[in-house]
Amino acid sequence: MTNDAQDLPTTRVDVSDLLDAPGATRPVELDVPTPEGFEVPLTTFGDEVSVDGVLESLVDGVLLRVTLGVQVAQQCGACLEPATDERMTADVAELYTDPSSAEDPDDVEGGYAIVDGVIDIDAALRDTLADAVPASPRCREDCKGLCPSCGINRNDATCECGDDVVDDRWAALANINLN
Repeated sequence: MTNDAQDLPTTRVDVSDLLDAPGATRPVELDVPTPEGFEVPLTTFGDEVSVDGVLESLVDGVLLRVTLGVQVAQQCGACLEPATDERMTADVAELYTDPSSAEDPDDVEGGYAIVDGVIDIDAALRDTLADAVPASPRCREDCKGLCPSCGINRNDATCECGDDVVDDRWAALANINLN
């Protein structure tokens, strides 16, 4: 296998020219597929992630400092209606180190590994995108959500269920007199 960038999968970047050259930099501008199998609840990512920034050679390794851009569609965490469909950006600053150059390869601090002069940015993409999206998106601030009994969307209609949902397992406690 050669280190020619054309032979590498799109999430791998050859950094051999930056190794042992502290202070050297190289621009990064890639469009890579969204990491395979990557899922976040209530969220759908576009097919491509744009990666734009710089690789910086440091004494300890190579720093990936980029901005990611990806189309993101989310469902409301309360009513499951569409909440957002927009291009999201997120900043990445991750250190890649060469475990073979460390005194104790099992104790490499910070970042990800450089293997044979190549970094795999897939894990950094996953970590950054997972942190960047809201965990419980809302379609609007005053979303009433779904009725827990009948499932009707309370933003569109009302139901006769009421708000007092009692779990049958706790029904016996209703008869206890605490006075």
